[in-house]
Formats: sequence, structure tokens, C-alpha cells
Amino acid sequence: MADYFVAMVPGRQLITTFQQLETNRVATTIPLVNSEQLHQIGISLLKPIPEGWGVGVNFSVAKIGANDLAWQYLGQLSNQRISDFFRLGQSLEDIPSDQLGQYQLHIGIALQPLEELNQQVPVAVFDNTKVLHSARGIAEDLHRYISSFERVPNNVIDRWYDRFQKRHQHEPYFWLQDRV
Repeated sequence: MADYFVAMVPGRQLITTFQQLETNRVATTIPLVNSEQLHQIGISLLKPIPEGWGVGVNFSVAKIGANDLAWQYLGQLSNQRISDFFRLGQSLEDIPSDQLGQYQLHIGIALQPLEELNQQVPVAVFDNTKVLHSARGIAEDLHRYISSFERVPNNVIDRWYDRFQKRHQHEPYFWLQDRV
């Protein structure tokens, strides 16, 4: 399975060397040199996988030599979607630029049934609290604007925001699904 994938990092050569960890799991390591280059990675399938199966793409950022990797799920690929770019979020921005050489980006890929993959939620690109706070601020501004009109019910935005929060609890970041 180690020869089924290629990883793409902006500004670098294609990465085709994956280490077989288990029967259905492979990984590769990317040295960190410049976090500006690593806001996203691309992964592509080079060979078809069994029908009904997909591959989960995960990442971890850790100091060189670290054994405990905190894997975070990014998304999935399948025969129907053989390549994609995945945003790494804020993980790399927390590392001081003068210490980047002490860290590595680990990409893990696991072959799993699509049923299992469809149940996994990708790591949030944005902090949940910040997103809801931002949405509340936008809603409050919109409410002030709409309230200046006479014929709009005052609770329309409150109802919208309640619906927004409930939907976000069941389907995190639903408004970003087609945009990320």
C-alpha cells in the first residue's frame, strides 16, 4: 500500500516515499523548514482501492524523534475522489519560526471502510468558540440593521442564530463544507 499515494507540498518535490506501518496504514514525514509553505498539503491516489473503501488522511506535528504523535483527521479520498488538498489549520503557526527545524509534519493514511470514514469529522480549521463568537457578532450587526426597519419581526435573527447553533452542533462547520 506504500506505493498507492503521492503527497504534494507547495514549493517542494512530490513525495512518493511512504513507510508501511501496518497492513492498512502508511505514513511519511516532512521536515519543517518554512511554515508559510505548509498551510495545506495535497494527497493523490495513484492506484484504485477496493470498492466501498476509502483512505483517511491524518496529520501530526511533533518534535523530531517524538514517539507520541497526536494524529488529527483531515479528510478522505476514494476511487470517486482520488485527490484533494487539505488545510492544516493553525497547528504550524504555534511553532516559533526559529524552532521550525526541530519539528516534522507527519502524514498518515489509513485504508478504511467508507462507512467508518463518513462518521469521522475533520479537524476544525477554525476554533469552535471563535467561529461561534464571530457568527454571533455578524448576527448581532445584522439584527441591528434589520431592526431599523418597521416590518421585520424582532426575533428573526434570534431564531436564525438558535438554528445556526443547533445545526453547528450536529454538523460542525456546515457553512464551510463546499468552501474549504
